[in-house]
Amino acid sequence: MKPSIQSRLMIVAMRLGRVKHFCHSLSRLKERPLSMKPGAPHKSYYRRFDISSKQAQGRNVWTLSPKSTQTPTKAILYLHGGAYVAQFLGAHWRFIAKLITATNRTVIAPDYPLAPQFTVRDVFTQMLPLYREMVEGFSAENIAIIGDSAGGGMALALAQVFRAEGLPQPERLILLSPWLDVSMSNPVLPELDKRDPILDIHGLKAAGEMYAGDLSVKDPRVSPIFGDCTNLAPMSLFIGTRDLFLADCRAFYRQLAVQKIPIEYHEVAEMLHDWMIMPTPEAEEVLSEIQSILQ
Repeated sequence: MKPSIQSRLMIVAMRLGRVKHFCHSLSRLKERPLSMKPGAPHKSYYRRFDISSKQAQGRNVWTLSPKSTQTPTKAILYLHGGAYVAQFLGAHWRFIAKLITATNRTVIAPDYPLAPQFTVRDVFTQMLPLYREMVEGFSAENIAIIGDSAGGGMALALAQVFRAEGLPQPERLILLSPWLDVSMSNPVLPELDKRDPILDIHGLKAAGEMYAGDLSVKDPRVSPIFGDCTNLAPMSLFIGTRDLFLADCRAFYRQLAVQKIPIEYHEVAEMLHDWMIMPTPEAEEVLSEIQSILQ
């Protein structure tokens, strides 16, 4: 099936907007850091949802719930993308709003520490206590973890650490265009780089090294494709064929198949990076699939 007009226009818009050039420039972040102003939901969202925030390790953790007389008993831990260096974007908040409406769940959205000022160690220092608190409030079987791009890689890495820490697995892991290997060492990447209008190998490699800090870029906490995926929560993964991360997602899928670890793997032709959170018909189909998974 051909991609929708909206999706084709999105590819053109990404190229005209020089998004790939911006991604390439991430290698200069140490000299010119991005703005660290915390991302926050637009004020209009307060009319649609019950919204609160609290501090955890000096960072905002946002809680958004449907306006209802009954408090939801199920939750989503949402981990936003941004190459571990960028804050929430408007697209993330719009996707969160759609998740709440589709699933009738509370969404917990942490403003996690970003590189280069912070590293993966700081992220896990925030995320482990947050997950423990969520388990106490909702119980693990009522918590789904959804992450896009860097957030998708983080979701898988966290599940591996939860198991190592003796914490219960969540109900589900839903990985959207996940960044599974920050080493950017897959030999197929240069060919995919030509087709991806958003991501850039050079910039992402630098961002991944900053996020890793004193750890190897192939440490599973940084690149969960190198971690043990036995006895994790059920997984669903969505990826497009115009996405630089396609190579590692395919490798991950094959790796799980060899180990006989089940995964719901969705590969959609001609879709670009993070298309699931964009305003396209194909993104609405993913939202419907997520709604079905989390019923």
